Amino acid sequence: MVSPWSFAVSRKITGSVLVAVVSDARRRNWPQARWRLEQRALPLARTAGEGSVQRTVFGPTNVALHAVSIEMLASDAAGGLRLAD
Repeated sequence: MVSPWSFAVSRKITGSVLVAVVSDARRRNWPQARWRLEQRALPLARTAGEGSVQRTVFGPTNVALHAVSIEMLASDAAGGLRLAD
């Protein structure tokens, strides 16, 4: 069983990774943003699961939404639609 402390920490770490993803996207560093989502944020989100800690909603769904956003920002509408499907 996951302790409440590790649960909260994993959510905060996931949030920090997503902030880095947004930063990569704003710099138009699409490969790095995709890599962070796939290799860092998604495994953490799967571990943490869906939920909210201190009104920060992070989990697999939120990471998936960020993935679609990255593809749309990168002008890859087909990639965004593929991920959304």
